[in-house]
Amino acid sequence: MRAVALGFLSAACELGLAAASIAWLLPGGTVEHGVAFGAGAGGIEVLFLLAIAMRPGKVISTPAAGAPEEVSPDTFRTRWTFIVERATALFGHAASRGLVWVSLRGQLIAGLIALVLFAAVDAVATYGTSAKWDWLEARTWRRFYGYASAVALIEWGFLIALA
Repeated sequence: MRAVALGFLSAACELGLAAASIAWLLPGGTVEHGVAFGAGAGGIEVLFLLAIAMRPGKVISTPAAGAPEEVSPDTFRTRWTFIVERATALFGHAASRGLVWVSLRGQLIAGLIALVLFAAVDAVATYGTSAKWDWLEARTWRRFYGYASAVALIEWGFLIALA
């Protein structure tokens, strides 16, 4: 229940700020502007996370020159999780902000859909973190990113249907 509450809190904060920003910055915009706003939000998150990862003093382990690369089933997940996670988040952010734009144009159900679906992903991520899931374990990795991707596709479906 705590993860669900935090998921809704996160969704309300992010989408509420997006609604206020869209209403102020894009009063005459189009749904494409709303989607672009969401893509921009996702892009800013990428830059923020990269800045944190590249802080001075951060040690990034790399194999010694000429050392054979370890081949394991985890290699793909280890190397590509950041890209997969950010691409999935960007896809969802763009759709959810598009739904917020639609909501501001009078279809309030679009805002409710965005809120619930955004919260659904954040709640599962919050629960997984508190339950100390091994995010790189194959089954967990596939299930979570499959779930987040499916939710993003559902958001896009609603956006296309309601725009």
